[in-house]
Amino acid sequence: MAQVNDLLAFVVLRSFWICCHVATAAFLISLRAISLMLGPHQAPPLRRLPSPSRETMGALLETLPIVTLPERFAEGFVLSCAPCSNLCLYMLGAAACLQRASNFQSVKPGLVFKGVSSGALVAALLAMGSNVPQLFEECLGLLATLNHRRGGWLGAYSTTIRQILRHATSASVSVEPGTLQVGVTAFDVAPQLKEIKDFQSAKDVEETVLASCYIPVVWEEPIWLKDLGPCLDGGPFGFLIDGDVVFSPYHSNVPDVGPAEEYPRTLVFQPVDAQDMLRLFEDGYRHCVSWIQQGCPSRRSERQAVWAEPGSGSPKTLVMEGWKTLRELVA
Repeated sequence: MAQVNDLLAFVVLRSFWICCHVATAAFLISLRAISLMLGPHQAPPLRRLPSPSRETMGALLETLPIVTLPERFAEGFVLSCAPCSNLCLYMLGAAACLQRASNFQSVKPGLVFKGVSSGALVAALLAMGSNVPQLFEECLGLLATLNHRRGGWLGAYSTTIRQILRHATSASVSVEPGTLQVGVTAFDVAPQLKEIKDFQSAKDVEETVLASCYIPVVWEEPIWLKDLGPCLDGGPFGFLIDGDVVFSPYHSNVPDVGPAEEYPRTLVFQPVDAQDMLRLFEDGYRHCVSWIQQGCPSRRSERQAVWAEPGSGSPKTLVMEGWKTLRELVA
């Protein structure tokens, strides 16, 4: 029986791996054909948000306040970053607020950073001690260039985020054991959430974050992790991420740091204007400042009560969020 299960697992994993590569190749070939017919460039995205208070990151940072974190953070806090695709730009702002806090380095040893999908990128940058504003500015430049590419960001996410991660790991120390947790969807015949906590190298962090974000075709590079095989975006089974503190632009995550009104769903997978990117960063930063000034209240008990209701769960919540996005896109 064990041999049958092993054979079935082998067939499922290899079939999935081959299908991912075939689908990606088909999409990129189609995109190339469209580019040859219509040209390699497309119109830039529309502005969808109010303007940021400053037009550049350097000027913006000069106006953003520096906060002081409660000392209880040093006693052990899990800070979780939810999956949200492009809207992780908002969470990068909140992460920058934490990182620039006057006492962040003294409380950081007590923090555990947890992330799923695009939230894994934010968590990894905090765990590695990377300069979040600097990397955000670099990311802004790379993504703004893709705004004019035929197909926008689709089929170019992997290359862009890998470049960001490599710059981050080249300028930072290794991740301290136990300080980073990344959720991925892996296969034990059936798909399930796997949480990865052990990172032996910067390469491990890079591959795991990309695995946690991987959506076939949308991300052009399938990821095969050692001991797990091919992996998918952690969102399907880890969307309702919990922790002492949760960053998310979605109300369904019941976040501690999040916007009062959700952002337009057109920002989720479509290209985002450079000034809108900066506005998302500024909003995340300022909302985090407000939360800290209020004494860092936790909504964890509220989260757990909502998620304990019958019929709740990550797959259903993700489907509902996807349906909201689809309805807004076609409206």
